[in-house]
Formats: sequence, C-alpha cells, structure tokens
Amino acid sequence: MDSLNNDAAILKHYRGFRDTVNILNRPGLQVAMPGFLHNKKQLPADEANRTRLVTKNQWVIESVNGKIKQWKFMAQIIQKSTIRFISDYLDIICALINKYQCPAVKDIENGREIAMKMREMLTTENRLQERLAKHTGTTSLHWSKHNAANFQFTSLTEENIRDRTFGSYQIRMAKFYIIEHIRQSQTNEEEMEFLVELCNEHDSLVRARFQSCHSNNKKHIATVQFDNHKQHPIDAWYCTCSAGALS
Repeated sequence: MDSLNNDAAILKHYRGFRDTVNILNRPGLQVAMPGFLHNKKQLPADEANRTRLVTKNQWVIESVNGKIKQWKFMAQIIQKSTIRFISDYLDIICALINKYQCPAVKDIENGREIAMKMREMLTTENRLQERLAKHTGTTSLHWSKHNAANFQFTSLTEENIRDRTFGSYQIRMAKFYIIEHIRQSQTNEEEMEFLVELCNEHDSLVRARFQSCHSNNKKHIATVQFDNHKQHPIDAWYCTCSAGALS
C-alpha cells in the first residue's frame, strides 16, 4: 500500500456497495464494511476499530487479486463467452502462484494472532481520548515545544511498533512523515530538527503536529501516553484524524 492506496482510498470503493447490503443480508450473509463519517470529523472508537479490521482483511484480498491480475487475461474485462472457463483458469493461475510466488500472508500464525487481537479490541474505548477530553476550558493542558532528538524516549524495535499498528504500512509511511516535517533548527543553522510537544502538567504525554497526507488544508495532532520504565513503554495513543480514535 502507498499514499494513494491506503485505508482512506479503499473506503471510497465501498460507497458503491452500500446499496447491495440488504440484498446480501437476505440469504444470511454477514456484511462487514468500513465506517463512514456522515458529516462527522472522526469515527467513534468502536467504528474505527471495526474499520481497521475490515480494511486489514481487504488488504489480503487485494493482495491476492493483484497476484492474479499479473496475468494479462485476468487484468482486463472478461468477455461473457469465456466466463465458463474462468474457474479452470483460476485453478491454473492459483496453482502457479502457490508453486512459484511468495504467499500473500507470509506468517500465517502471526496473522491469526493479529486478527484475534483486533477482534478483542473491537469494543475497546480509547483511554487517552477520554483523558484528553476531560482537559478543556480552565483545565486545558499546556505544551512546550522540543527537538525530538533531545527528548528522552525509549527506543522501540520494529516488532514493538508492529504489535501496536498490526502491520507494516505505518512503519513504511513514518519516514516520509518525518522527512516532510523536519525543519532547520532555530538555534543551529547547520542542524535539522523534528519538533514534538511535551505536556507541562503530565510528563507522560507527548504529541506531534503533522500535515494530513489526504488534504493540504488539514493538520492533525498525534498524542502518546508513555512510561519509559515499562518493557512496552507506550500505554495509549490518540490522533485527531478521522480514524485516530483507534484503541
């Protein structure tokens, strides 16, 4: 996946299927679709969690479809006269894929664990979102800007991050976000810096502002609650983007 084929882009393709939900429900099929904002700025935690589960499954399906469409015949509009042969063609193509190409899911056991974790979190609320919501008006939190290079935060392994993001897409995108938001240091012209904001009232909170990759007119704030004394230092996270209430 890339910036043009991520969760937000996938959601656009589902809008054409909404009218078929009732038809699919009649024979007893259980239909799962991502949530839609419907004039809201953000999906509630349960809808965001459900959307994540659906789009993760969608990625596996699209990955397999992509492999099948490597064959020119399957990548074009198929004529009605050849429909009766499609089953045989698919059997042959899939046999070749299974024999000579890597599987869509390389680690099946890990995939099962990820699926189970996402299902367990379907109805889990975002604790940090609830915590931040309490600090409004006279109890608003205050933040100070710091260079991330001088910020003491436990180094995370790629495995740690994968456990939190349930995949590698966010890891691949992270470096592009950082590159876009690195700026020249105000104290040393020869250095670059990435600004983060530390909470003055609670030293367990840090946040960063970043430009939306979907709209030049939108900016978001990602906040992390952490404890450097723990083996897994990230306790909670929240972002103001449309799916940022994920638990």
